[in-house]
Amino acid sequence: MKKYTRRELARFNGQDGEPVCVGLEGYVYDLTGSFTWKKGRHQARHTAGKDLTEPLLFEAPHGKEMVERFPVLGSLEDPRYWLLKTEPEEYSWDNLRKDKNPAWDGVRGGAALKNLNDMRYGDRAFIYHTGKEKQIVGIAAVESDPYPDPLQEDQRYLVVTVSPLVKLQRPVSLQELKQLAVDEKASEFWTDWELFKNPRLSVVPVSQEKWDRILSLSLSF
Repeated sequence: MKKYTRRELARFNGQDGEPVCVGLEGYVYDLTGSFTWKKGRHQARHTAGKDLTEPLLFEAPHGKEMVERFPVLGSLEDPRYWLLKTEPEEYSWDNLRKDKNPAWDGVRGGAALKNLNDMRYGDRAFIYHTGKEKQIVGIAAVESDPYPDPLQEDQRYLVVTVSPLVKLQRPVSLQELKQLAVDEKASEFWTDWELFKNPRLSVVPVSQEKWDRILSLSLSF
């Protein structure tokens, strides 16, 4: 089975004779024959050429079954996962939703810049509100590789372009994750995470296991 990169998937947007394809849970589906995906758009909610794994999990009324009935074109490369911190009084999830593909800037610490430099187009990131909230509130897509901040003279300061994907069904707090580590007696799984070990780190790697666990927490009540 052919494996597609996320940039290859982006070309399958239904424009200029390209097929209509979307990603879902590690596979690329060909929706070209669907009358509900004409010109690469579905009900003004979804766009072809995108990975819909998280949006269909939280938002879509039909869920992933509306995609899985179509042919599989190939597999999709795995994204890397991140957590991006922001002070909501300065820049919140709602601000991100109003902006159009904003640059995620303001990262200055050496370790955070190193992590940001490892981010790539197609990666996924939790948006985490710091301050009084201390909770994960949404998921963003990384829409570019890192590039120098155009507003800074120092070329060491990097940014990535991001876009909001979906708001979590319910926020997942830092306190909840810490309590989970105690309740599940899985202390190393959580406490070795840099979110716990280095609270000042503003760009935090997330393993797929932690990513999936946090998604399941957000879907529970």
